[in-house]
Amino acid sequence: MEITSFVAQKREILLIGDYASYRASLSRQLQTLRKRLGRATPKREKFAKKEVSAEDIGSNHEFAHLLILASERAWAHAMHMKTVHQEDKGGITGSTRSHIISRLAKAAKTAKELVALLREGDKSKANDQDVLEARAYGATLAGGEEFEKQSEGQRGSDSDSKRWEPCLRSFAEARVVYAALLEKEHKEVYKTILADTVDPTIRYAAYQARLSRTIAIATVAKRYFPSEDKQLVRHVESLDPYALKDKPQPKAGEEKQPSPQDVPNSITWRGRKANIVDASIGQALAAVTAAETQLRSYLASNAGASARDKASAYDDVLIASQDAADATKSATDELEKERVDEGDARMQDLRVTSLAVNYDLVSW
Repeated sequence: MEITSFVAQKREILLIGDYASYRASLSRQLQTLRKRLGRATPKREKFAKKEVSAEDIGSNHEFAHLLILASERAWAHAMHMKTVHQEDKGGITGSTRSHIISRLAKAAKTAKELVALLREGDKSKANDQDVLEARAYGATLAGGEEFEKQSEGQRGSDSDSKRWEPCLRSFAEARVVYAALLEKEHKEVYKTILADTVDPTIRYAAYQARLSRTIAIATVAKRYFPSEDKQLVRHVESLDPYALKDKPQPKAGEEKQPSPQDVPNSITWRGRKANIVDASIGQALAAVTAAETQLRSYLASNAGASARDKASAYDDVLIASQDAADATKSATDELEKERVDEGDARMQDLRVTSLAVNYDLVSW
């Protein structure tokens, strides 16, 4: 059914428009689709909701699209209200926040209904991947609802940190599923969702839940993933056997990937040692080290290669180095948004790290 691609394609309008135009577009698409499927309410008649059944989806997958479009419209409505009131004095409070949450709840509920229908595989003719994609989509919406419930712009106390666990559980489910789908199919759409939506939200929620920044997002996701759902675990592991556990170390001669023990926890630049305060930076630096090792191996074994080929061999190192610089800047920006003082140890470490990674990038 290509649920993820369908949603991503619809949201492309946000690249040139706003949430209001997206919502209006979805309303038009819903009306057209209802007419085509015989679900439109005739003029001058009172609206009567006609439920979608698993048999309907089995006979025509556009019935699944009907639910997705309805869910997207509710989500777009919530995002539009949030955008409009973002600059209100005192922030989003009272009835406005309640209205936003109610729209997100409706979006999540509709997505949950779709999952329930797709699970009736004999009737809906949906496969395991269709169910997984629907679950991941619904989990992002449910996580968005929980995020909005707790998002107050300030970090809570230790007693308040548990409030973020429902948000973490939902986005952890989405993260593990999308990562497994990416591992299997290598589609850019999954990578984009992880990078633009899921991972940043998990990082913010983990911070609010008082989890250390040095814990990798993948580790946080595995920790909060609903492992008690054995059917979900089985489906995810059918896509990626290592979705919920660490990959084994490669044998001699095989390409080595950065493992947890390979990730550095400090960096030294011109005699100044700095701690790695964010896991994403450590992982990026490990990737740089791996790329450097591959480059040295290539240059040593291909001494007679052309200048063009040798230059191309540097691409992976340059890309990895740029990723490390970007990760450092992102972590610094987060602390600046939190108005962390420059004298704070974390900020000092990030400044040194930034100098080191950017110097290495330029030196290549």
